[in-house]
Amino acid sequence: MRGYRVMNKTFREIKKNCEWPNTKRDIENYARKCEICQINKTLCPRPRAPMEITTTARKPYERRAMDIVGRTTVTNKGNR
Repeated sequence: MRGYRVMNKTFREIKKNCEWPNTKRDIENYARKCEICQINKTLCPRPRAPMEITTTARKPYERRAMDIVGRTTVTNKGNR
């Protein structure tokens, strides 16, 4: 929950009126255990790329692919 916008907003609102040692951790623990908080929290689904249906190769080397990488820099050890 760290870095979660709503959690930070809740923390700021509570901090206006009172504060105690480990305030933020206590608020996070409460929200994690609170059934109403868990039901009402907004979920951010990650977008997925659409599946691409391809044909399967029937014999070796019927289909080939190459990953092409541009110019790379040399590391301190001389690797690229």
